[in-house]
Amino acid sequence: FFIINREMGPFVLAMKNARDLARSGKEVVLVFEDKATALLFELKDPSRLSTMLFNDLIKARMVIICRTCAMKTNAFFTLDQQKLDKIQVVGEPEMDGHVPMREYIDRGFQIIVV
Repeated sequence: FFIINREMGPFVLAMKNARDLARSGKEVVLVFEDKATALLFELKDPSRLSTMLFNDLIKARMVIICRTCAMKTNAFFTLDQQKLDKIQVVGEPEMDGHVPMREYIDRGFQIIVV
């Protein structure tokens, strides 16, 4: 899933589907791009279902964050070092620091944009 939207509802649905697909044996990643990196500010409260689900996906190493977009939204400041160690931060020079879809398409992933 490429998450580009900052709306929590579609994001939670994407996380639930990612978890379901992973449980069925599929390789799944959630790539945070654009305004979606700002969602990290809303995922601090450990008692919220969305935060618990996000933390589970981080533990499973399914979360990728666009370096360029996260720097623009200051999203890195919301994550503690333990979470950052389990998140891939990607930014390719040929994509001006963004995450290229090509890599995932070449690996056989189906791209879903939320």
